[in-house]
Amino acid sequence: MRGFNVDSFTGLLSQDGYDLSLPPYYAISDIETMSNSTIRVHVQEAMFDEEREQMGRWFFNMTCQEVPELDTVVVNDVSGLDSNHFAHEFMRMPGCE
Repeated sequence: MRGFNVDSFTGLLSQDGYDLSLPPYYAISDIETMSNSTIRVHVQEAMFDEEREQMGRWFFNMTCQEVPELDTVVVNDVSGLDSNHFAHEFMRMPGCE
């Protein structure tokens, strides 16, 4: 998250002036803490399955040092459906080991 000059997940919310030309490239309207290991990311756009997966991977890799206990990222787009992504599904970046 430091690479994107934000101190927390909520620093990525689109209403905070986050530059959408930078990853994750989507208008995030809310980031909800569901438990110590799970967050739900609300996106203001329709996404394809591959895009939801990329967003899950992005959150795991960008937060691995600050939030090592993050295990599940739930992506919720304008369709209203939740897409669950789990840390064990993704290869971690070298700095995350």
